[in-house]
Amino acid sequence: MRRVQRDDEGFTLVELIVYMVLFGIVGTMVVMLVWNGYRSQLNVTETTYNSGNLQNAATALDHDVRYSSAFSVTEGGALLRTRTWVGDPETGGFQCHGWYVDSTNNTLHRGTGAGNTAGASAGTARLWPLYADGVVASTAFTAVDDQTVRIRLTGTPDAWGRSTVIDTTIVQRPQSSDGSGTCF
Repeated sequence: MRRVQRDDEGFTLVELIVYMVLFGIVGTMVVMLVWNGYRSQLNVTETTYNSGNLQNAATALDHDVRYSSAFSVTEGGALLRTRTWVGDPETGGFQCHGWYVDSTNNTLHRGTGAGNTAGASAGTARLWPLYADGVVASTAFTAVDDQTVRIRLTGTPDAWGRSTVIDTTIVQRPQSSDGSGTCF
């Protein structure tokens, strides 16, 4: 009996090299797709977080200025203090609120109460509770006139996201003031 020799008993060296190169190319493409997806997700997450923080701050600032009986902008536009009506018309009352943009640490701080806001400076306002981080502003607050404040804040994410810019003007709705309480 004669044995028939067959050529299909395995892969040749050339075939193995071609398969390995193709596997390497496909594997690299898959890794790049996963990496780009991860980077995109980080970008969206940080942008959303940063934008949300700045929008919350803008909403609170809008309330504080809009319903204030008076406001004061000091420290080169980094400190805003208001005497704001809080609560319903029958049982509410005025409260002192303060906002400070710390350009050294890129943070936004908010203080409440006459004890915190009256006579506040950059040094004392840095100790107020942190409201948002990643906030940059050369001049955050500008008194346009005695009833209008311009607010310019930029939110900068840590690494991946895109910046968010808040640039708005808030007009005060004059509130009647009983004259008591000193906020600034």
